[in-house]
Amino acid sequence: LITFKAYPGEECKGNFAQAKTDCRVLITRGSSVNSVNYVRIEGFDIANSLVDVPCISIEDSPLSQRVGIEIVNNKIHSCTSGSATQGVGIRSGSTNALLIQGNEIYDTDSRGIAHRTYTSTSPSNSIIRGNYIHHTEDDPMHIQGNNTLIENNLIGPAFGSASGAHQDAIEVYGPN
Repeated sequence: LITFKAYPGEECKGNFAQAKTDCRVLITRGSSVNSVNYVRIEGFDIANSLVDVPCISIEDSPLSQRVGIEIVNNKIHSCTSGSATQGVGIRSGSTNALLIQGNEIYDTDSRGIAHRTYTSTSPSNSIIRGNYIHHTEDDPMHIQGNNTLIENNLIGPAFGSASGAHQDAIEVYGPN
């Protein structure tokens, strides 16, 4: 397991100690079949995604499989550059043993957490636990998969938008 962990008190800063304008995490292998697996992202303050992708984006090809991704104890916010700016967005051929735990996710132009695949192979063995998700413009959680545990998450206040976007607190759906 490779762990990326913030030092206590460290912040994402730009030039001359000003706020950095694009603090986000992007783990991708493009069209490669070989995925990046067993990665833990822990303790970061991730904000201000200025492109139309999630603040934490784990994206891979339809032929890929992600295993052992952990997103733990982060503050993920201000993901407000367009309709695809989720707090956490995960999409690959399939995902196994995903852990999203203890995060605060808020102020997104889309979902708080979106976990889905390109194919009919559903994600499996995921745990989404103890997150606080609020002030999202769409579903706080939009989850696909088999054998997924969702527990002890706090959702709200204020999700959904005046624009009429589709909103559920938690939407869980199958592979197709």
